[in-house]
Amino acid sequence: MTAAKQKLLVARETFVCELDGQQVQVWAGETKVPAGHAITKGRAQLFEPAEPRADIEHAEKPKSRKR
Repeated sequence: MTAAKQKLLVARETFVCELDGQQVQVWAGETKVPAGHAITKGRAQLFEPAEPRADIEHAEKPKSRKR
C-alpha cells in the first residue's frame, strides 16, 4: 500500500503512554497515526479510522514521471 493510500487512525480517547522509553500524550480527535503504528499495539480500541475532512486540502504525493 502506498503512503498516500495508507489508512490513518485517530485517537478516540485522550491518554498518556510510554513509547520507546518516552512518555507520549495522545489527544482524542487530534492525534493521527498510520494504521499499524507502534503506538496502536495493544491499544487498538483507543483508535478509529480517521475520516478525510472537507475543510482541509488533502495533498497526494506527485506521481513520478518516466523519461
